[in-house]
Amino acid sequence: MTQALGALARRMGVLPEYHDVRGERVVATPDTQRALLSAMGVAAADEAAAKAALRRLEEAEWSRALPPVLVARAGEPARVPLTLPAGTGAIDWRILLEDGAQRDGAAELSALDLLATGPEGQQRRLMDLPADLPWGYHELQVA
Repeated sequence: MTQALGALARRMGVLPEYHDVRGERVVATPDTQRALLSAMGVAAADEAAAKAALRRLEEAEWSRALPPVLVARAGEPARVPLTLPAGTGAIDWRILLEDGAQRDGAAELSALDLLATGPEGQQRRLMDLPADLPWGYHELQVA
C-alpha cells in the first residue's frame, strides 16, 4: 500500500482493518481502498493521484470556516473547529434551531484553544457551543 493512499483512505473514513462477525481480522487491500475512495468520488488510482487528492482535501479544509456537518451528543457542549485568518478578533455566532428559534453568542478568537495553524497563517481553534441545545438539525453562522 502506498503511504498517500493509506493516509487518504484514513482521512476519508476508510478503516485500514476491521474484525468481521467471526472475530477475524480483515485488512483493506489497496484495491479495496481505491474502490471505496472511487465510490466516494475521490480518484486515487496511483500514488500521484492519492497525493493530489490529499492536497485538495487540505486546501478545502483550510478554506472553509466551519466543517460542513458536526454531530454533537445531547447534554455535552458541541466543540466546533473554527478556521479563520490569524488576527481575527471577536467572533459573533448564531445558531438557527430546527424549531425556528435562535441562540446567539460571542467569543474572542485568541481565547479559544488553538488546534493548528494553516499554510497561509489561518488558525483552527476550538469553539464550545451551549450544552443545552435541543435535538435536531441546526445551522451555525459565524461572523
